[in-house]
Amino acid sequence: MNRSRETETVGYDLLGLLFFIMLVFGGWAMIFASEYLPDNFVRFLDFSKNYGKQLLFIIVCVGLFGAIQLVNARLFEIFAPVLAVPVVLLLIGVLFTRPINGSHSWFELGFFRLQPSELAKLATSLLLSSFLARPEFNIYEGRKLATALAIVLLPMSLVLLQGDLGSTLVFTSFAAVFYRAGLPNWLYALGLFVVFVSIASLMADNLNYVFHGLLLGIAILLIYLYKEQLYWLLPPLLLLVSAHFFYDDYYIYYWIVTGGSVLFLTLVQIKTQWRTLSILSLGFLITLIYSSSVSYLVNNVLQKHQQERIWVWLKPEKCDPLGALYNVEQSKYAIGSGAVLGKGYLQGERTKLDYVPEQSTDFIFCTVGEEWGFIGTAFILSLFLLLLWRILAIAERQRDNFTRYYAYCVGGILFFHVVINVGMTIGAIPVVGIPLPFLSYGGSSLISFCVQLSILFKLDSQRSF
Repeated sequence: MNRSRETETVGYDLLGLLFFIMLVFGGWAMIFASEYLPDNFVRFLDFSKNYGKQLLFIIVCVGLFGAIQLVNARLFEIFAPVLAVPVVLLLIGVLFTRPINGSHSWFELGFFRLQPSELAKLATSLLLSSFLARPEFNIYEGRKLATALAIVLLPMSLVLLQGDLGSTLVFTSFAAVFYRAGLPNWLYALGLFVVFVSIASLMADNLNYVFHGLLLGIAILLIYLYKEQLYWLLPPLLLLVSAHFFYDDYYIYYWIVTGGSVLFLTLVQIKTQWRTLSILSLGFLITLIYSSSVSYLVNNVLQKHQQERIWVWLKPEKCDPLGALYNVEQSKYAIGSGAVLGKGYLQGERTKLDYVPEQSTDFIFCTVGEEWGFIGTAFILSLFLLLLWRILAIAERQRDNFTRYYAYCVGGILFFHVVINVGMTIGAIPVVGIPLPFLSYGGSSLISFCVQLSILFKLDSQRSF
């Protein structure tokens, strides 16, 4: 960051503010719809209902937004390390609280539950942005990169110890700011490969299919790399594919054919491509070990309810429709029942009869789908996309690296929450308990996102030139 630049108040991003406000009050309307019963309605500020508490949280957010606008924008960067210390202490302290739903994630404060992991997202965003913005920072220096990663991994590890898998996964969204800071693309490709192998390992009935698939992938890769030697690689590739036809009845021949194919492939290339073959062989071995580790971890280490969340996603046919599969099936049915135009506001039958558990929190998107249909869900998702567009626009017009990196942190967290929450309500992603920003009930989540965006709008309004 160039400290010689001067700042000037240039006004707020009005479009971004508009989308932000629409999501906040649209979310309250959906929480109200998820709990509203004509015979039991008392008043909007009924603190026995989630919609009453959420309205109070919105009032608090308005006050926080105003207070943040009175603070000098530079102070957020200066005091980022100071803010991180009490947040880490809260993350440690919450480990000794009484578990709620199997997770040590909340401090009980009367009718309000404080979730330190939500504060950790804000503190991590500020501290990481402050560190990356230092003039001496170089992402290709091992010590500097390790320090930046530690800023993310420390709170991430503490949240994992709480038993909150969803919030733990949110911290992977900081990969967006590392990408903007210049982290090599091949690391992200490697990360996608690891995710692919993890899913394939869980979907395969045994390790043999993963073994075979890796050999096939190596053969195809070598054909791509050495096109002039294509005729040498075709025979082992064909043998590799044909091994499937012999597996069931001739187990030993399967290994002979596949092993012989790899040996033949090695002999063809060994004269001139020692380095390539060594790297591929090492990668093949490491991938096999990792694949077997993933299967062992899921089947022998994770608790039963955690295993069920994975199988509901990957192998729903093996799950009990009235047990682990119930929430997702009811969620999909509620969204589908809204059709194109929906049943109308406050007219959701699945909502009123409480078919979908946690409908005002993790599954609030069901209320949108049932009452407003495809048009309503498309509108809400469009608002999120438009808000993300404004966040990226704010990021890319900055000359101040701190604000740019902070914008990417906020955008990454928001994008991750939306994709995971919407994905789990339609069965495309495992249910991991992540709220939908601004729409799901929850004071910690709402305040955290509102403060993150309030700080971003403030930083942008006093950007440097």
